[in-house]
Amino acid sequence: MGMGTKEEDYVEVATVTTNHAFVLFFSNRGKAYRVKAYEIPEAGRMAKGTSLVNLVTVAQGERVNAIIPIRSFEDAGFLFFATKQGYVKKTGLMEFINAKRAGIVAITLDKDDELVAVRLTDGKEEVILATRRGQAIRFKEANVREMGRATRGVIGIALRRDDAVVGMAKSGEGQYLLVATELGLEKRTLLSQYRLQRRGGSGVRIIRLTPRTGSVAAIRAVNDQDEVLIITAQGIVSRLLVKDISAQGREAQGVRLQRLDEGDRVSAIAPIAVAEDTAGDASA
Repeated sequence: MGMGTKEEDYVEVATVTTNHAFVLFFSNRGKAYRVKAYEIPEAGRMAKGTSLVNLVTVAQGERVNAIIPIRSFEDAGFLFFATKQGYVKKTGLMEFINAKRAGIVAITLDKDDELVAVRLTDGKEEVILATRRGQAIRFKEANVREMGRATRGVIGIALRRDDAVVGMAKSGEGQYLLVATELGLEKRTLLSQYRLQRRGGSGVRIIRLTPRTGSVAAIRAVNDQDEVLIITAQGIVSRLLVKDISAQGREAQGVRLQRLDEGDRVSAIAPIAVAEDTAGDASA
């Protein structure tokens, strides 16, 4: 068990940081909030944690689905956004220096759209977007011009009917793309098998989906030496060595590495990372 959860709650994001870093929270409604890491109360492994409404001013029905730890806003960099309907946007990190607990607009969304993922980038990355129905596109971040906070962005991937973006990765995070399906099948595929395209295309297939696999739940760029946590909707965490996950081709189905309880599903992949320069911090 990785953490306790309340009824209808589930783990969606896990990250590593230090006490004196800033933590940016991004919500599905396209807002950004900022706190210091030490303002988040420390809790035991089995604790349910602190409600976000005690940390930031989220509206009813709004949920945080991306967390970015920032050591300094003066560091050169960008925040790269991806939405459920396939839009992407790149905004300079300094645009968020005035984010507070009350929140500021991070991206303008269409009525039926939601913010799905945010990554910190250097402007030279290659980005991979993946969809629920098993499509993915890889393109250069440079294909997306820098925009301000209150903008919608541009099309990153053209979606088929009833499809939606479920995750985003960047090439600098690893040489493999790890794919996990809702029903607990996983595989890793060399990123080189995903040809570089211009943004806005429909992409290529990343996994062969069947009733046994369910839809794509999450993706993550990884290396052989990495370890990851596979997190389910009911808060169960499986710790896996990436090298123990089968390396397969793009259209392979994957293998089952965990058994899920009835009604449970995979909801997220989180990397296990070692925080750097934590000397002097009470915890990391």
